[in-house]
Amino acid sequence: GELKVTDLDDARVEETPCAGSADCILEFPARNFTLPCSAHGWCEGMNEKRNLYNAYRFFFTYLLPHSAPPSLRPLRDSI
Repeated sequence: GELKVTDLDDARVEETPCAGSADCILEFPARNFTLPCSAHGWCEGMNEKRNLYNAYRFFFTYLLPHSAPPSLRPLRDSI
């Protein structure tokens, strides 16, 4: 079977601008992250951390367990 992700409207490619580390806080229901504000005024790594956390939070936690094709379920169960 094939597994495809098509809804990527929450993914970003640009970093978030900032004036200080207080601008670089990611708040999620179960965990918060504070990232450094670079000398160039960008939250370093914020985009990557947001995208990875959201992928885990929505895809692996809710979608994958319920909709994996039968042939991929053994692989899914080992994650």
